[in-house]
Amino acid sequence: MTHRTIDASHDPIINEMYEGLRARLRRIRQNANISQRTIALEIGMYTEMFCRLDNGAFPAEGPHFAVWARSLGRRLAIADETGYEPPEPIVYEPGVSFLRYEYLRVAGELRERRLAGGVLITELADFLGCSASHLGNLEKARIGRFVASRTLMAWCHYLGCRIELAVDKELQALVLQERAEIAGVLNRGVLGGRDFYPRPVGAGSAAGPGVGPAAGSAGDRRCEQRHSRS
Repeated sequence: MTHRTIDASHDPIINEMYEGLRARLRRIRQNANISQRTIALEIGMYTEMFCRLDNGAFPAEGPHFAVWARSLGRRLAIADETGYEPPEPIVYEPGVSFLRYEYLRVAGELRERRLAGGVLITELADFLGCSASHLGNLEKARIGRFVASRTLMAWCHYLGCRIELAVDKELQALVLQERAEIAGVLNRGVLGGRDFYPRPVGAGSAAGPGVGPAAGSAGDRRCEQRHSRS
């Protein structure tokens, strides 16, 4: 196993993993006929910013992928050549947000894989370009925010695994329920001249994000035309 330090922002393997996940999330959204504006509202982003994220013109940090997947009834799963075990059902706890719950779960699974494979924490830290103590804090979710997407993918790559999207039926049902409630916010139009829901439901509480109008609105089409790659 190589001990070089990876540049997660430019490594072709990491970029392929990153773009593959982004493209799958985009296809799921389009196949479900959900607008970019709807997802932007649910995950707490300006519509314009999410359009760039959805079209690959904006780098997604870890929480974006985790909450984005959640708004589509999916959860991040650690997979290898044998596939993946579906994540355990979410056990909601007071004061523990969805993002915190998922961070604890994903980081814990990666730590177990490292230990099972006999990989020293110093080896993995050198590869990721951080200290062993910092990686130890990441593994135990002592860092306040979810690890950045490309770093997470480099972490998985070193351990011989990858990030997949697992369907969660209970989460899908919760999303549909909350979607009807959030639709009222969408129907009231813009806030302060721009579409923005200041706090993503999944990030600030254990509750799930919701939905709004179908995809294909004029605003969506303009946004896709501006930011789609040639």
